[in-house]
Amino acid sequence: MVESGKRFEVLGAGIRECPRCGGTHQFHFPNGLPKEPRIYVPCPRVTRFWRLSTFYIDSTPNVLDEEQILAQIQDMHGARELEQKLARWREVRRPGLWLIFEYREMVEEVMQAYVQGLHYPALTGACCLAERVMNRLLFGLKEHYKRSVHYKRIYDKSRVQNWAQLRKVLRDWRVIDSEQAGVIKKLHSLRTDAVHYVKDYDYEEAAAEAIRLVLQLVDSLFFAFDRKDIFWVFRIPGKIWVREDKQDVPFVKEFVLPLCHKAGATMLYLNDEGYKEDGAIVGPMTEAEFIETRKSYLADPSKHDDGKTPREFSIEFQGETRTFVVP
Repeated sequence: MVESGKRFEVLGAGIRECPRCGGTHQFHFPNGLPKEPRIYVPCPRVTRFWRLSTFYIDSTPNVLDEEQILAQIQDMHGARELEQKLARWREVRRPGLWLIFEYREMVEEVMQAYVQGLHYPALTGACCLAERVMNRLLFGLKEHYKRSVHYKRIYDKSRVQNWAQLRKVLRDWRVIDSEQAGVIKKLHSLRTDAVHYVKDYDYEEAAAEAIRLVLQLVDSLFFAFDRKDIFWVFRIPGKIWVREDKQDVPFVKEFVLPLCHKAGATMLYLNDEGYKEDGAIVGPMTEAEFIETRKSYLADPSKHDDGKTPREFSIEFQGETRTFVVP
């Protein structure tokens, strides 16, 4: 599907009489004509909202039974002290649904180090991961805050190592709240103790705490179920949608919307056959109206179908016939 603003244009051609709204639309493909055999061109006068469609799920704790988990741990870490390794695995492992993929391997390495009993690398790795997350937020969002007093201090930097500055900037930009700032402060204290000499320091306890805190931080930022300030989580049955009033928030623009696509209230996937929007309501729709329409549609799609779509039409281009679908 290629989404438009108000108009489409494709090779100077278009739909003169849209089967959904009756109007005229042109199609525009800025990156060239898609190569798919069927190109979807939905009516632009139907209200659509952003729906989360790309995410990372760690379902290992829910999918594997204890015997399978033990076999996995033994295969990776050896059979020695297997029960202790399992206990440490349970301590740090839990299912998650994240908006980002880039920290998955790093988190995995930190957790596996802890399971193996390598407490110092697990501790320092967890703290380094927290610093990396903060820098990722800072530099991913800085262009949205050019008028901020902080911008001139960071715009030409490639990284910031001062945790107090990182915490201050992200707090002022309202990317993190006071609770998240407190988590960062605790992680900073653990990092300081880890890299400087502290007599008789308990690295095992500190590693467990650091992992707990860094996962708490990452979850609070990127775990869809913890971001109910951004998402409608299953209020629209079975799916996660972006709240309309959060679409212009810098964090949402940079870290959420790229993982979403726009969908209508009466959209229905047809497995490998694409999707349809038969029965879509033309014209503006409030978020509350959208939610109720979506619930009603999922309860009984047949009550909304009006038979106007899907419709197909073809265009000859460079000797090839391309099929377009108004879903």
